[in-house]
Amino acid sequence: LGQLSDESLDRLLRLFGSLPERELASTIEAVSNVSPAVARRILVTAGRIARIKR
Repeated sequence: LGQLSDESLDRLLRLFGSLPERELASTIEAVSNVSPAVARRILVTAGRIARIKR
């Protein structure tokens, strides 16, 4: 997280704060149970989605 700009970290925390707590918790729980390879694929996919939404 040290490589994130303050603005990016602030946006991420605001995003987390805007999500329903139960949904956020279940998503974090699910991601925490996958292998590092699957986690990297999730992050790559999230990055692609973010670029599409811009």
